[in-house]
Amino acid sequence: MATLAETFLEDLEDSEDDEFDNEQVQEALKTEEVINDVEVEDIEIEELASDDEEQAKPRIDSVSQLLEDPELTGHMDKLREMMKKTRKRKRTNQVLRLDDEHEIIVRSNELIILIDHHIFLAHQFVSEIYSTKLPELANMVGNPVEYAKCVMMIGDKSSEEMDALPLKRVVTAKVALMVQVTATTTLGRPLGEEELKRCNEGAEYLLQLDETKQEMIQYIHSRMDIIAPNVSVVVGAEIAAQLISLAGGIEALSEIPGCNIQVLGSNKQLANTIYAHHGVIINSELVQSCPIDLKQRGLRLVANKVVLAARVDRNQDSTDNTTGQRWYAECKKKIAKWTEPPPQKPPKPLPVPDKNKARKRGGKRFRKMREKYTPTETQRMANRMGFNVAEEEIITGDGDIVGLGMLGKHNLIGGAIRTHAKPTAKSSSLNRLNNRMLSKQRRIKQRVERRGNQSGLTTSMVFTAVSGIEMANPDNLRKAKKTKYFNAHDNFAKAKN
Repeated sequence: MATLAETFLEDLEDSEDDEFDNEQVQEALKTEEVINDVEVEDIEIEELASDDEEQAKPRIDSVSQLLEDPELTGHMDKLREMMKKTRKRKRTNQVLRLDDEHEIIVRSNELIILIDHHIFLAHQFVSEIYSTKLPELANMVGNPVEYAKCVMMIGDKSSEEMDALPLKRVVTAKVALMVQVTATTTLGRPLGEEELKRCNEGAEYLLQLDETKQEMIQYIHSRMDIIAPNVSVVVGAEIAAQLISLAGGIEALSEIPGCNIQVLGSNKQLANTIYAHHGVIINSELVQSCPIDLKQRGLRLVANKVVLAARVDRNQDSTDNTTGQRWYAECKKKIAKWTEPPPQKPPKPLPVPDKNKARKRGGKRFRKMREKYTPTETQRMANRMGFNVAEEEIITGDGDIVGLGMLGKHNLIGGAIRTHAKPTAKSSSLNRLNNRMLSKQRRIKQRVERRGNQSGLTTSMVFTAVSGIEMANPDNLRKAKKTKYFNAHDNFAKAKN
């Protein structure tokens, strides 16, 4: 039985455990409240951060601000004022002067290069945003201006809505079809309202830059037709304006030799490359139409024509460009001649057959060769096949199967094969002499028989120079047959005493 002290201790321990549990529960509740407060604060911070990110996304103003540049706007105002004026060619001491517009032309060339760079930056900005919607469009439409027009026309439309878009007004029919087909299989997603707005702003800015550039080019064209009409025809008004600005006028350009015009305006940073000796003239239409291996040759040709055209423009009073057109056509004809394939060789005609063939020279060697290679009748029959007749075959010692052709088919070829007699060798003079003697004796015999009188001296034996009669002792012949080597009858059988 537990004592009073033990019971008190047990109650004390139970009360301590209850207090510890209560403390744990209170601490857990406090922790949950803190976590909930932190989550709410984090959500609010994330929402604020997303709003800031949308506001902090770069716009086209952060990429290019060239259109707002006061220098460009002031230059365009002067250019538009000059465009309203009509200019004529005039000379002072046999030298053409356009001093008031020379600086504008030179500055326009510099600004065109600068505008091209900003067009490239704007194109990168637009394509980076629109790649989310249609990433394949950048590969199909390479021209930045055409790309910007396509982006503004397509926008965030679906592939079904794109079928009704007049894309053929911007790009070719082939590219338009490719864009419409690719839109149905693209992995892109629709753009948001904010992204689409930023993309359209960049495309509009790019088109404005292109309009400014085209306005400068139009001004340069109008003035180049007055300053250098023949040079403008040969290399184009834009390249002609660059050459004149680099040389310091049409008079200075006409005094530069053709070899130096090739490198006029070359980039010194490309001194160690293949473009070290290429100036601005390499961008002309004629040089660009040459293959890579003929570019240097075409560059020399065009540079020489530019010098001649500059000298004509310097000394003529009118804006006639007939000479430049003639030289341009001449250069184009030469380049086409260089690039065309070599003419094909005509087929060699067969010789006219001779009606009367010339007789071949005969001789011993030719006869032997003909007898060696002339096929025999057996070979001809072996090479001949009968119609609807099975061919007999044999197996040679080497294991090859050889067909016999018409050999053995006597009933089909009309009898046995006639073999050619082997040609006999030509008889000697001695044989010919014997044949004449035999024929003579035969004639004498026939003549005597016809007479009927026979003499006791006649005989049937015939003597010739080859065959005759010899008298011999029969005993000696018998003795010769019995004689042997080293016998008693031989002289060497006995030794002398």
